[in-house]
Amino acid sequence: MGQTDPGGRNYTGEYKNIFIFLIRPKTRPALLSEEERDEKGYHFTEKSLKVIEKARKGTLPTHDAAVRQAPAQYAAHNRPRDREDFTEEGCKLNIGFIGAGKAGMSLGKYFAVRQQDALQNERGSHAAAANADADSAASAAADSSINAAQTTVKGYYSRSSESARDAARFTNSNAYDTMPGILSECDMIFLTVPDGNIKAVWKELSGYNVTGKLICHCSGAMSSREAFAGIEETGAYGYSIHPLFAVSDKYEAYRELTDVFFTLEGSADAEDDPHLEEIKEWLESLGNPVGMIRPEDKTRYHCAAAVASNLVCGLVDFSMELLQMCGFSEENALTALRPILKGNMAHIASDGPEKSLTGPVERNDEETIQKHLQCLETAEDRQLYRLLSRRITELAQHRHPERDYTEIRRLLRKDGSK
Repeated sequence: MGQTDPGGRNYTGEYKNIFIFLIRPKTRPALLSEEERDEKGYHFTEKSLKVIEKARKGTLPTHDAAVRQAPAQYAAHNRPRDREDFTEEGCKLNIGFIGAGKAGMSLGKYFAVRQQDALQNERGSHAAAANADADSAASAAADSSINAAQTTVKGYYSRSSESARDAARFTNSNAYDTMPGILSECDMIFLTVPDGNIKAVWKELSGYNVTGKLICHCSGAMSSREAFAGIEETGAYGYSIHPLFAVSDKYEAYRELTDVFFTLEGSADAEDDPHLEEIKEWLESLGNPVGMIRPEDKTRYHCAAAVASNLVCGLVDFSMELLQMCGFSEENALTALRPILKGNMAHIASDGPEKSLTGPVERNDEETIQKHLQCLETAEDRQLYRLLSRRITELAQHRHPERDYTEIRRLLRKDGSK
């Protein structure tokens, strides 16, 4: 997609990148000598170097003449910035949040804390490598990847100005009064609003100049294609970045994000997206495992998360109800179950469900299963028991291929009667 400057001129492809380099107010790296460029770690393709040389000599052809004539004030224009063109020294990615609830505050705080950790680590690495040879230094300077140390959480915009100020205080960032305000200072915008509001917020946001911006949401169920209708026409890039974790407290949950799995999905095909791999590398630099998923698989992915998180609550409630029927109070029922719940989930998380399976189904105990079914008072409860037991029967069979689970399968195929 081309870029138009305030004078109405249009630049495309590599010429646009040369234009951006030529008008940078701080260093104008393209106008440096070859030795100076090498010293500072700036690298260009052969085609770029030819255009640069013409710019330095003032012999660009008509198509490119506007490059060296570009007005300096373009630097302040609301335009997409190349990753080497960010205003803060050493920063390659400025991040903003629209929405200052649990998800936005937790992610913003986590990103900010990880940035500070990464900066400290970098300072230590630089000190240790003070005597490294010039080739290693040049290679490091030429690294185009984004890591945690090169990101900055700029701040928050929210319909509630008090929420934005609270989030800004919590993350040591800024509170913005308008969407254009946060948009003008950020390269990546997270829409951390309720799922039902994401489309509407994007529709409003897309009314401004979002060219080159990275627009993200954190919904587990919604794909970026579904959330950001028409994003290709705006020149922005759409992503869903979902931490596979239930955020329960906006002031404390960030502490638990250290090992959380992040799932990344983009509105464009992976091979056509110039930033998808960079975002993956950035998330990995935070120390988190990251997986990429296709847009069409988002609903199934979210269903998997709901089964592991939400539906487990239903099973625990079912177990507590049975204990209360035995005379336990609700509090005592939960106290009694706590060790087995923690132990079983820890074992599953470590070794997987098959190796963690115990109980009457696993040991092929048909008599005990029959007694369980007889003690359940409703057809619905018996059906729930049967359906889940059928599932774990297949796990048991795979674990013990020498055992014959035929009678167990027959018993569990019956209808809801006792």
